[in-house]
Amino acid sequence: MWTAFLRMCGAGMVVGCGWFAGNTRAAEFRQRRMLFEDLVTLCDLLIRNLEGRRVSLPVFFQKDLTPSLFSLLRFEGAKSEKFEKWHRNFWKDTGQYAPLSKEEMARIEEFWSELGSAGGEEEAGRLHFFSQYFAAAAERAKEAEKQNTRLCRSLGVCAGGVIALLLI
Repeated sequence: MWTAFLRMCGAGMVVGCGWFAGNTRAAEFRQRRMLFEDLVTLCDLLIRNLEGRRVSLPVFFQKDLTPSLFSLLRFEGAKSEKFEKWHRNFWKDTGQYAPLSKEEMARIEEFWSELGSAGGEEEAGRLHFFSQYFAAAAERAKEAEKQNTRLCRSLGVCAGGVIALLLI
C-alpha cells in the first residue's frame, strides 16, 4: 500500500518538474519581450533628451533612468564607474537577460556601441530607426510568447506524465 502511495507521489513530482521545465522556457519568451520593450523605452527617452535638454550621455545615464521605467534593464553601474568603462561593458554584462537570435544580438550591440557617436540629427534618425526595430521585435516576441507559453507548459506536463508512466 505504501509502495503505491510513494509511486503516485513520485509520479506527481515528475509531472510537477515537467511543468516547471515548461514554465522556465515560457519565462524566456517573456524576458525576451520585456527586453525589447525596455529598449524601446530607452530609445524614446534618448530621443526626448536629444529634442529637449540635450544632456550628455554620462549625465543622462546617471540621473534620468529610474528602475521603475524598465522591467529588466538596470543602469546602476553608470553612477559608480567612469562612463566610458561602464558603457563598454554594459551590454556584455546585461546581454544574458533573454535568449536572442544572432541578428537581434548584433542589432543591439550595434545600437549600444554607436550610441552617442553621431551628431544631433543623425543620432535622432538612428534612434528612431532602432526604436522602430525594437518595437517590431517586441511585437514579434509578444506574439511568440502568446503562442508558446501555454504550449511549453503543456508539453512539460505531458513529458512529465510520460516519464512518470514509464517509471511506474
